[in-house]
Amino acid sequence: MNSNKKGIMIRNIDELIRHPVGSLSGYLRETNGDRYDFLPEYESFSNEIYYNLLNSLDKYQIKNFYVSFYYKWINTNKALIEKYGKHKYIEKEVVPYRLIDIKKLNSLLTEFINDDKILGLIIINMLQKTVLG
Repeated sequence: MNSNKKGIMIRNIDELIRHPVGSLSGYLRETNGDRYDFLPEYESFSNEIYYNLLNSLDKYQIKNFYVSFYYKWINTNKALIEKYGKHKYIEKEVVPYRLIDIKKLNSLLTEFINDDKILGLIIINMLQKTVLG
């Protein structure tokens, strides 16, 4: 087993890619029936992989993921404005939150993504960087 920079234990990156749910089974939290459903549907992969990655994070790591998302979106939006001026996502805002749980994170990301596949991929990319380092 290896540990990435963020302290999340990963058995084997190849195993995680081939069998994502099985690789995380020892790390998944009980969700008390709460489920994530903020991503739009993609034809080439299952969203459950990413929801399971989120379920492998503890409350502190979920908060850090959201804070990271908050700051990265601000920086991304500024860069897009500098490069293109007005752009498609200029009105998208991320609201800062101190306390966040599954329901709140799901709600905020659902509202932010609003079934936009590009924004969904941005969140997926950030989640992969958070978990895999």
